[in-house]
Amino acid sequence: MSTESIDHFMDALERMIDAQDDMWEEEKYSNHKMIWKIKDERYVPAREDAKRALIQFIREEIGRLS
Repeated sequence: MSTESIDHFMDALERMIDAQDDMWEEEKYSNHKMIWKIKDERYVPAREDAKRALIQFIREEIGRLS
């Protein structure tokens, strides 16, 4: 079993969590401009990357079971 796609998923998930933590810190100071910047530049791309990696992992596992 290849773990590359699940590792990629976990890395993307970690980037999402880090970005979310940073957005939360900015929210404490009502810095909405920075919240949107972090969301656009880091959170959304990491979320999309996580989706792709998860789909790839599922496809690999289904293929392995076939």
